Order: sequence, then C-alpha cells, then structure tokens
Amino acid sequence: AARLMALGAAALYYIGVPLYGPSVPTMLLRCVPSHRRGAVMGLDGAINTIARVISPLFMGELYRRGGPVLAFGSAGAAAFAGGVLTVLRRVLVLRNNGGTDKSIVVSRKD
Repeated sequence: AARLMALGAAALYYIGVPLYGPSVPTMLLRCVPSHRRGAVMGLDGAINTIARVISPLFMGELYRRGGPVLAFGSAGAAAFAGGVLTVLRRVLVLRNNGGTDKSIVVSRKD
C-alpha cells in the first residue's frame, strides 16, 4: 500500500510540474498591468529560487526531528492552507465586484 501511494504521489508530481511552468506565471501576469510585468516576473522567479533552496533544508530538519509524519504533515498543511487562501481570495474578489471577475487587467497598447 505504501509503495502504491508513493508511485501515485510521484505520478501526480510528474504530471503537475510541467503544467505549473507555463500556467501559473501566465495567470499571475494577467493580473498585473503591462508596465509592471517585468518586476512581477522577477519577484516570482526570486521567490521560487529562494524556496527551492530553503524548503529542502527546512523539511529535512523537520524529518530529522519528527520523522515522516511531521515532515509530510507540515507539507500537506501548507498546501491545504494555500488552497484555502486561494479560495477565500477568489470569494472576496467576486463578492467585492458584484459576482463578476474584474480582477484581471486587460493589457493596454502603449
């Protein structure tokens, strides 16, 4: 059962990683005015790079101190919290805009 779960998790990871690359930055940039996109892309890249360096160190320390339950439980809790924040933000945006999505900024030609 554990081997099957590990294979399933690996399959989800290898499906999700190629989808993340082009989709998330594109969605992020649709919410930013065209004159600020370079700064947002740079900030996004910097945050991703720092997280890729720090998170293995942090999760390794959690694994060393508390074992797999603490490490994977913390990762799952962080992912769940991110999902909850995303849904809450979406609900607030729709509520403030009268049920329509006006959060996406349409590019203007300069």
